[in-house]
Amino acid sequence: MGELFGWTGSILRINLTTGKTRLTSTLDYVPKFMGGRGVCDKIYWDEIPPDVRAFDPENKLIFMTGPATGTLAPESGRLHLVGKSPGEGVKPYPNAKISITDFYHSSNAGGYIGVEIKRAGYDGIIVEGKSKDPVYVYIKDDKVEFRDASHLLGLGTFDKQTIIREECGEDVITMTIGPAGENLCRYAVITSGLTDTFGSGGFGAVMGSKNLLAIAVKGTGSVKVAKPRELIDVFHTFSRTLTRKETEMVPFDAPNYDGTPTHWRGRVYIIRSANYYWSKNELEGTSLGDMVAKGLAKFKFRSCASCPICCRLSAHFKKGLDFSGTCKEIQHYALHEMAYYKCKPIGEATITHAVLLSDLGISTDYIGLFNSLKEMIEKGILTPENSGLPVDKFGSKEFVVQLFEKIAYREGIGDLLAEGLKTFMREFSKESRELYKLKYETKREPTIECKA
Repeated sequence: MGELFGWTGSILRINLTTGKTRLTSTLDYVPKFMGGRGVCDKIYWDEIPPDVRAFDPENKLIFMTGPATGTLAPESGRLHLVGKSPGEGVKPYPNAKISITDFYHSSNAGGYIGVEIKRAGYDGIIVEGKSKDPVYVYIKDDKVEFRDASHLLGLGTFDKQTIIREECGEDVITMTIGPAGENLCRYAVITSGLTDTFGSGGFGAVMGSKNLLAIAVKGTGSVKVAKPRELIDVFHTFSRTLTRKETEMVPFDAPNYDGTPTHWRGRVYIIRSANYYWSKNELEGTSLGDMVAKGLAKFKFRSCASCPICCRLSAHFKKGLDFSGTCKEIQHYALHEMAYYKCKPIGEATITHAVLLSDLGISTDYIGLFNSLKEMIEKGILTPENSGLPVDKFGSKEFVVQLFEKIAYREGIGDLLAEGLKTFMREFSKESRELYKLKYETKREPTIECKA
């Protein structure tokens, strides 16, 4: 093969059991397998046997960049992750004879961690084995260190990252888990920065099961590009398409009715809808835009590496709250907060919920959790006595803080909730089990054939 562009040529393997590292050639997989996910899937297929469980040392966390990561290629700052997920166990359809548990899963995160791995000289990182004691791994180019992490136990992701930066340098980029990952909550996440997460699959718990609390990376290299001038032109065109004024034409011919080319329209929509969502409010009360106008808050949009879309929002409130994320972090709790306080959207409870989950390392992909808990409260299944929660304050800041702290630290009712919503409903009480049957075991025709 000729000169290598895009790829660095090396994948770093970290064995936590032996405390040793080694390199694998990326050329073992590319160009036969396309991009980061293609390489991840091939490694998973070859190296993780079907009988390995998610929390077994033999399970692996397979992180991979793509050939565009670390360059100016638009939207290329993603890092892909594949491994066996500790999902709570679901049936492919209600009457299936098998449950899918400890299954293949893929996730990805934005931010800057993928770029930093590439600049350190690696196309990916494979974590295997299990450390005897809590550790974090510090990577600076070809130097890899296993460092004691006992002083990080129990801390949130924000404090962990702050301490690691003090120990490794302010310019280091980290991936960390919070208390939820340490305590094997099955929907724990791996967090980089304030809000960039591997948000699905429960990989924070897999990382916790390996006694690995963080990976810190600092790279000083670069990625070789075959045609740098042309790539700069592509990035400029992409950026101008997104930042143009409504009266401007795009910088090249476009076939669509509104002047935007077909493959750009979705990206333009993200920008316009994000601005509308945060600055407009058709409901009663005040929006974030109104709060900014009154001097009660400041906010700005930000982006991941090599991406001009800026779909993330950073906000600072005069009360002292700080938030960084997307609409995903606030949409699950905002409506419940509005119903409880009968006032403005995106209030203190919703922002607290979003920041808390990032710090504890819990996924926001808990579709149905709040609605199911609300239904259980309304039916008298969940009470203050049997839950230890202020259920009469559902939708409040107090409720959401107590709920997720119990889950992250597996305290009281949180120990069962950390196993997943369906497991909780099946095992909490006779009444919750009946509700589970009604919601999830209603007889219907299967949509797929299952012969296992």
